[in-house]
Amino acid sequence: MNSALWSGFFASPWHVVLGLIEIVLVAFLFYRILGWLQGTRAEQLLKGLAVFGAFSVVISYLQLSVIKWLIDKIWIGFVVALPIVFQPELRRLLEQLGRGTLLNRNKSNKASLESVLNEITEAVRKLSERKVGALIVLVRSTGISEYTEDGVEINSSVSAELLINIFEPNTPLHDGAVVIAGDRIHKASCFLPLANDSSVSKDMGTRHRAALGITEVSDALAIVASEETGAVSLASEGQIYRNLSETELKDFLLRGLEPPAVLADKLNKKIIRKNNGETQKKRLALKGLSAALALLLWLYISFENSFNMPLAMSSIELKYYNVSADMEYIGPKSVSARAWGRNISETEKELWNAYVDVNGLPPGQYDLPVMMDPPKGTLLAKVLPDKVTVEVLSMQKNEYPIAVEITETETSGVQIYGYLAVPDKCLLQGNAETIAQISKVTAPIRNIAGGEPGWRTVKLQAENSSGDTVSSGLKIIPEQIEIFVSAGPLLETREATVRFEPGKISVYGYNIKQWSTQPQTVTILGPKNVIDSFGQFIDLKPVDVSALAENNEGNSAFYDQEIELDVPNDLKSYPDKVRVIMELEQILTEVKP
Repeated sequence: MNSALWSGFFASPWHVVLGLIEIVLVAFLFYRILGWLQGTRAEQLLKGLAVFGAFSVVISYLQLSVIKWLIDKIWIGFVVALPIVFQPELRRLLEQLGRGTLLNRNKSNKASLESVLNEITEAVRKLSERKVGALIVLVRSTGISEYTEDGVEINSSVSAELLINIFEPNTPLHDGAVVIAGDRIHKASCFLPLANDSSVSKDMGTRHRAALGITEVSDALAIVASEETGAVSLASEGQIYRNLSETELKDFLLRGLEPPAVLADKLNKKIIRKNNGETQKKRLALKGLSAALALLLWLYISFENSFNMPLAMSSIELKYYNVSADMEYIGPKSVSARAWGRNISETEKELWNAYVDVNGLPPGQYDLPVMMDPPKGTLLAKVLPDKVTVEVLSMQKNEYPIAVEITETETSGVQIYGYLAVPDKCLLQGNAETIAQISKVTAPIRNIAGGEPGWRTVKLQAENSSGDTVSSGLKIIPEQIEIFVSAGPLLETREATVRFEPGKISVYGYNIKQWSTQPQTVTILGPKNVIDSFGQFIDLKPVDVSALAENNEGNSAFYDQEIELDVPNDLKSYPDKVRVIMELEQILTEVKP
């Protein structure tokens, strides 16, 4: 039993009172309906439906889909057929619900009623002694004019002599029923509907069946005098009570002002007074059954929220209780819940407690019930799902170094200078068999075309000895790491000869007599396509050495200095400067006097 229901039920005295009022009222309703159905054909049909309903529940629990489909279709047919099958019973029920009083007291006072009943019982006694068949109907609150339209109107005071004369054999009015309304004989020779209940005893003749028939469709009382035995019977509410004495008949008729159900109970007490103890047991059993049905219905509606209120489901965090340090539990992080009669606010969600109990579960997969504890004073209406699948894994952990695998560098023209993985180790968690399959944990990096250095988030994967990825039943901690990759375009080198072009050395008044460079060759570094298009020589950058020559006092000068090489922007040279040694010779000109 979900504790949420009881926490809401006992949240306050008002909740308890409302719940008990509902259960008591529904139990009383069931008691009245079941008592009303007793002894009718509807009782047997209801028992059959109960058996079929129990069978349906068993089939649904066993999940026999084909049979369940057939049963669902049969239930649809029942829904259509039941109003037709129970048409007489439903009509009687609706008529009883619509009655204000069971007999109009204004038509006659008790004294006049006793006088009328004396005349009726006197007539019935004499007809019974002579074995003359008779059928007398006493109308109460429900009119029966539709069954008396073809009768002969009498509209006379009730007298024993008139009644005896009407039922005298071979007279025009003896066949059929006499209808008495209040203190007047309304009509005679009326033909009433016959009872079709298969439970009616076969020894009952047409008059008895007509008496039962009129009491099934109305609240009238019907008195029958048997033509064969002279026995007197009384029909009420679809039940017939036979072999009544004059005193018993009069006593029952005097109590005709009481509700039909009470009258039937009193008739039962008189008729079966010898078996009164058994009757009390049946009534107690009926009350117990009614209370049980009411309680089950209340619980069902409380759990299933059959009111279909248009309320939103709220997401509640799902917790795991009694977890073991040696186990890992993989399952849903949340469930949806709905309160009874209102929505759950965002701030209130933290007060709801949804959990599953995993106490003592070994490794495996389980379907566990979701337990829900709403805040005090709140009643749970529904939780979805009410069961969750939880996978329990062993907490065996092994530490593995992380192997960074960088691929697709050569074809993309990228060169890796280095990398830094944070962290550089991880933990593998899983059962022993799965852990034993793992040979390494890799951090694969793909598609780094462009050679831009920077941090990359890489998801780890575990591989077995065959290089296949293993993920089922395994957890990697952490699942991903950060890697800084230092990369750039793929470079090549080649040798180039330093070339001296005197035209690039600017010196006024001097000529370059001789020169040399140290070193004479350098290494050029750069992208492959640029290296391939570069020639065999590399020049010096232009330089002006005039200042050196101007400070020289003689016909010659020496220049010894490092000069930068003229390297294109996409290339680098090692070294990027060379030592240049030059001997300069002064240019002399002859001046004529």
